[in-house]
Amino acid sequence: ILFGTAIFLLGDYSFQKFYPIYVEFNDVAGLPDRATAKLSGVEAGKIKQIYLKDDKVIVELAIKEGVKIYRDARFLVGATSMIGSKFLQIDQGTPAAGRLRPGDKVVGDDALPLDRAIGKAVTSLQKMVEDINGEGRLARDLNEVMQNLKDITANVNDLVANSQPHAEKVA
Repeated sequence: ILFGTAIFLLGDYSFQKFYPIYVEFNDVAGLPDRATAKLSGVEAGKIKQIYLKDDKVIVELAIKEGVKIYRDARFLVGATSMIGSKFLQIDQGTPAAGRLRPGDKVVGDDALPLDRAIGKAVTSLQKMVEDINGEGRLARDLNEVMQNLKDITANVNDLVANSQPHAEKVA
């Protein structure tokens, strides 16, 4: 009895019924097998397996029987925190789109993994600082705008100076 209980608890056995949904990604950003699938923040199932097929990553989901997921739902990799565990996040669609059926295949949203997103942000910030420091197009454009303002100001000053004697005669 103890041996049977141990196999049941350690194995992938459940009395609950599930139906499969397949989600195709380009990159799952470290999403582990057996992670949970959350629909609008509530556990709706789990990941059965993750595998490569051609040049895509396929995530096989086991969704709890009775859970409705609509065809226009968004599937993406979520995380509990910056360094927390990952899960499959499902943002519910609309009933008008119709329900996903067992065995349906959908395309997931490829969110940029956090480490790559931070790297891109740092690179963009470096480029912006270079531009501000006078090494890029932004600095050249700002210098040109400032020169144009100086020229306009000088022209307005000349116009005022030249028209002032004529204005005094009229008054």
